[in-house]
Amino acid sequence: MIQRIQTLWFLIAGISALLSWVFPFCFFLDSSAEIEGQFRLTGIELQDSAASQFFPATDSIPGWILLILAAMNVFLPFVLVGLFKNRRLQITISTLALTIPVIGILAAFLFINSSILKLEQKGLEEISIKAGWAIVLPLITLLGIGLGRRGVKKDEALIRSMDRIR
Repeated sequence: MIQRIQTLWFLIAGISALLSWVFPFCFFLDSSAEIEGQFRLTGIELQDSAASQFFPATDSIPGWILLILAAMNVFLPFVLVGLFKNRRLQITISTLALTIPVIGILAAFLFINSSILKLEQKGLEEISIKAGWAIVLPLITLLGIGLGRRGVKKDEALIRSMDRIR
């Protein structure tokens, strides 16, 4: 199982998807530089000089979509590692797993956009956003799943060619 390179690619994809739950994607500051915060998968964390507030992602529809897609993004690569005996099912599920990070990235932009509108309604003006390094984690997940899928397809082609020789 581990000796196949696609298993390592799927593990890298799963670990990077798991890390996206821990680290913030973006940081922001308002124009007065009194309030700063960060966007995470779980919600928005605001910090000002007095206290900190947390607004969960479950307050909005894009937040729910983002959480569900992120959970599937973590779950599917590890399922793909376990399906090493059934290559055709592995190819099918990896195709589905390739679309989830793309939709997740779009949902993240919708979530950040709707969150900025909420923050502006709360009185923050001219919010500047700075991307965190964790913004590349969904891209690493996408790359890992894609390279793993390519390895599974190569294995399947090799098995088919061996069957023709017999």
